[in-house]
Amino acid sequence: AEELAAAHPNRIAQVNCDLDKPLCAKYGVRGYPTLMFLRKGYDAVPYEAARDLASFDAFYEQQCEE
Repeated sequence: AEELAAAHPNRIAQVNCDLDKPLCAKYGVRGYPTLMFLRKGYDAVPYEAARDLASFDAFYEQQCEE
């Protein structure tokens, strides 16, 4: 999480589902870690690719373009 936050400051959020169960239920979070791209006015897009920074960067950039 720290590496992702450093690469994308002010754009990465972390939620503790033990403390915010309604939010996690809203987005269907059932396992950890769960990564999603959220943008106001759009549906949440789950991240399902490799768990490395380069893959996440590519996903992030793609979502920002759409």
